[in-house]
Amino acid sequence: GRAGLIIPFGGKTTFEYNETVTVAGTSTEIVKKGESSGKFSIGTTGSVGLKYGLNEKISFFVELEAISLRIKRASSKITEYTIDGANMLVGATTSDLETEYVDELATQTIGDPFHNVETPRRLLNGNSSNYNSMGLNIGISIKL
Repeated sequence: GRAGLIIPFGGKTTFEYNETVTVAGTSTEIVKKGESSGKFSIGTTGSVGLKYGLNEKISFFVELEAISLRIKRASSKITEYTIDGANMLVGATTSDLETEYVDELATQTIGDPFHNVETPRRLLNGNSSNYNSMGLNIGISIKL
């Protein structure tokens, strides 16, 4: 068996939202695309398995592996937004397109960055992405 930590470095998640809405026989196609980045996270990994030596240099192994990793969002940005092919990003403010996820919101006052449309909007971070998996590894190990 083995156990360890997983520390992701960099990376981003892309998302795409497509919807066709039909009202009174008229269809409207909505497309949104964007990307989000995560905060520093630490996950765990572990496995148990069997190893059978065929000879002193070659072994056969089977192991069951589990990974547990949960990443909280740091920020997200809409990169494409169309309705029936029309670009809806024209005239959009930074606040319309970008979001910063925080653990605590400051008290809102006049002049607070929360109200400034040229800064990303701030939302409480209730969102996280799970990158959990279980897998079966089967292979041959060769000592050189």
